[in-house]
This record gives sequence, C-alpha cells and structure tokens, in this order.
Amino acid sequence: MRDRYPPPLQADNIQGQKFLAFLLGVASHQIADAVWHGSLTGCPNGFIDATAWESFDSDEEKAHSSVDPGGDSVIDYELPIAYIGLTNKWYVPALELQEIYKRYAVEYDSPLEVNATAERVQVCSDLMFIGRFGDALFLGVEYPKYSHNNTFLLDNLYEYYHGGLLNMAHKTVRYWDQIIAMYESGTDICQMPSNNPYYLNCS
Repeated sequence: MRDRYPPPLQADNIQGQKFLAFLLGVASHQIADAVWHGSLTGCPNGFIDATAWESFDSDEEKAHSSVDPGGDSVIDYELPIAYIGLTNKWYVPALELQEIYKRYAVEYDSPLEVNATAERVQVCSDLMFIGRFGDALFLGVEYPKYSHNNTFLLDNLYEYYHGGLLNMAHKTVRYWDQIIAMYESGTDICQMPSNNPYYLNCS
C-alpha cells in the first residue's frame, strides 16, 4: 500500500482509496475471526470457547462445527445483508494482490503464492461470490437446526463480551486505527508479539 499509493492518500486517488478500503475489509475479517475463535487463534475466551463450555461439554471441535456455520445462518436469517450487493459492485484489487503474494513467496520461501496471478485471484473471487450467494439462499433455511441445538449462540451472538458482534465491531474500529497508522507512518511503529492481529499495537 505504501509503495504503490504513498501517504498521504489524496482525495483524487480513487484507486488508492479503493485498495485501502479493501485492506480494511480484510482487517475486519482478521480481527473478528480472532475473537470469534478465541483459543483456536490464541485469544482469551472467544465466542467459540464460551459456546463449548455452555453447550458442548467443553468440546471445542463440536462447538466450532456448530458455531461457524450456525453464526452465518443466524446472521443471514436475522440481519439485512442485501447491502453486500451483486458481483458487479465488488472490488478485488487483483493486480495488487498478485504483487503481495509474489512478495510473500520470496519473504517466506513459499512457492505456492507464485501461482497467485491476477487472473487466478479474480477467478477465486468470483467463486467466493458464488459461495456467498449460496449462503444467502440456503443458510437461513438452516436457522431452525442451529436455533434448536445451540441456544447459547442465539442468546449471546450480539452482546457476548468477547467475540459477540458488538465486541467484533469495537475491535475492528481499533484495528483499523492500527492499520491506518501503519499506512501513514510505516510498520516500524508497530509491535506484534505473535501472528495474531489481536495483539497488534502501533504507536
């Protein structure tokens, strides 16, 4: 981001703004996943941990199998998701991602990412959209199953203190601040003792 669209990001730099918005979307998913999965990602007391304790006799695997699709099902059933829009409104920075994967392959000696061309990124994104469309059509149908088998999910999805939707939103805003600080000042101002974004601190 800093190499391709150096800060400060200008008002007329539409492509840079779109790329930053995409990165913030990725960041949202990263931090939400961290607090949702809890101990599976190295965070304390995540939503799946609590579900395991409350509904699955501390069995993390069973809780994970129920909560991951169950959470999507409940959200698809209870919340308006039409804002996600059709694929012609999606933006995927395929060329930028190709360059990121290329750098990753060199940095981590991981040849798999060399094959992540812009064309493949776009194809995979289209497949993800088809999957998302399928979720919108069918996950809500699964609502009765999860509402019957996992009352903790229904009762706490929104307000659970660590991994509920409100907490995810709070953590996301904080994480965005860290990402923007990195963009403006570089990664040298940041510390992250593990690969978990939950512990990222930029100042």
